[in-house]
Amino acid sequence: MKTKLFIQTQNGELHPVEDIQVKFENETGEFITTPKTVNEKAISKEHFDVEGIADFLDMKPSGIYGLVHKRKIPHTKKGKRLYFFKADIIDWLRNGNVDTNQDIQNKADEYIRKNKFKA
Repeated sequence: MKTKLFIQTQNGELHPVEDIQVKFENETGEFITTPKTVNEKAISKEHFDVEGIADFLDMKPSGIYGLVHKRKIPHTKKGKRLYFFKADIIDWLRNGNVDTNQDIQNKADEYIRKNKFKA
């Protein structure tokens, strides 16, 4: 059985030690402990499971499963487990730009100019 250590913050909340970041305050010389946010825990990882990527993207796990089913989010499946790599997700987010109406019109004009109708 694994033993888990907890730290009690100044407001009385208990947090697992691995979820705490310690800050040193120079003026008083005291250590101040604060809980890490979910995103700070997610950012420190290079890969995520479904719950981790849901936290990272601020979504529900069911939404992640929907994106996986539609093959709209980059993922890797090993056995029954899904993994998401941070670099792939960041690239996916950056490349997910939506074309404006003007962009679509320009692409259509370019296509028509290159592929003139031949009768």
